[in-house]
Amino acid sequence: MDHYHDDGQQRSATGPLKGRGATYDPANRFSPTRSEQVDDGWWQEATPDRIATVTATESAKSALILRDKDLLSELASRRLVRVMVSLTSLDTELKRQLEPRTASPRARLRVIGELADAGVPVGTLVSPVIPGLTDHELERLLQAARDAGASTAGWMLLRLPREVAPLFEAWLEAHYPERAAKVMSLIRQCRNGQDYDSRFGHRMRGQGVFAELLDQRFRKACRRLGLSRRSDSRLDSGLDSGLDTDSELDTESFRAPHRQGSLF
Repeated sequence: MDHYHDDGQQRSATGPLKGRGATYDPANRFSPTRSEQVDDGWWQEATPDRIATVTATESAKSALILRDKDLLSELASRRLVRVMVSLTSLDTELKRQLEPRTASPRARLRVIGELADAGVPVGTLVSPVIPGLTDHELERLLQAARDAGASTAGWMLLRLPREVAPLFEAWLEAHYPERAAKVMSLIRQCRNGQDYDSRFGHRMRGQGVFAELLDQRFRKACRRLGLSRRSDSRLDSGLDSGLDTDSELDTESFRAPHRQGSLF
């Protein structure tokens, strides 16, 4: 395979190929996620002893994260990363209509299993929970994730900021007209009578009887399944989320970057 580089020269890819992206090599941005490896210090085969970013929680709804399984495994061995795989529904047809061109429920459960087998702390984020449409699957999603290898879990209520609300309502009318009125009514019950409430402490979980019921169901299912509840969810929910899983991660290697070049 030939590649064109910034200097206009065409070169044959003869060695190991590593993905870099458009920022490194704009002329090569449409190549299939591969660029010629250049010994410029950017690409590092070994994980550095110190990293320029804080310990991370990666959220994913794509199976492509498995391409970095070896790196994630290395970071996990140093307690520097954990992964949350989002699950919306186990209904393939609903998932296809709601999240087209994303990984299927089976593929996402496979991601959980493979990362867990690689020693990466992995959990599931049941999100978005849509009252009247997907909320009945809450316990089944947690069960499936636990069976696949998840050890932690979190949940998030559907968010409809600004122009997203009318788009979602139109989507409901097109795909689930018999449920549209009920779904929007339940959403507004969780959002103080509005389509969305952006206030810190309410935007992720909502408020009111129905939102509290969802949280109680989530907590009960986590206790039954032995899942730790994701601790960082308390930062925006205003609710105590339970067990503190942040203690599993090591933040001692963090150093604040001073300029972009220092990241590499």
